[in-house]
Amino acid sequence: MKYFVLFLAFIASSSVQAQPQPADTSDWTETEHKVHQLISQDGIYVVHFWATWCHNSRSELKRGIWPRIINRNPDTEFIFVTIRDEGKTGTDVLAEYNIPEQVTILGQEEIGRSQNQRNRLFMNLPSYWTPTTWVFHKNGKLAYAINHGEVNEKAFQQLLKDLRKNWSH
Repeated sequence: MKYFVLFLAFIASSSVQAQPQPADTSDWTETEHKVHQLISQDGIYVVHFWATWCHNSRSELKRGIWPRIINRNPDTEFIFVTIRDEGKTGTDVLAEYNIPEQVTILGQEEIGRSQNQRNRLFMNLPSYWTPTTWVFHKNGKLAYAINHGEVNEKAFQQLLKDLRKNWSH
């Protein structure tokens, strides 16, 4: 009987779900708080980190990848975070490449390669490459993190399509 009671206690304790602890946001920048606020709402959010000085970022813009993706996905929110450009947003550069006005554009002073470990994080998530794209769904759950060159435009479109079908992992 003693073992049966212990067994029941074990089963009961293992079925209790641990509640996730909220991330420490005390050292987040204004931009991190703004992005977190946006992606915490229901929907699909694409957060793209880019830089005006970055060859790969400019290459994506020159090829017209982002305007096509944005225009094909009117039900998806796009947020462009311009990094390491003295806090500037790069709105003028994005306008040159026909990035639609409905895109949220923000500036973030530091993120990516740095001796300061804090500067390698954005919303407590690591980012080491420019450009980098994160896709969130289900009220802020990170679904995909993609560095430049890891997926082509067609594959990226498929990722968004899969999220609309409530795909989860």
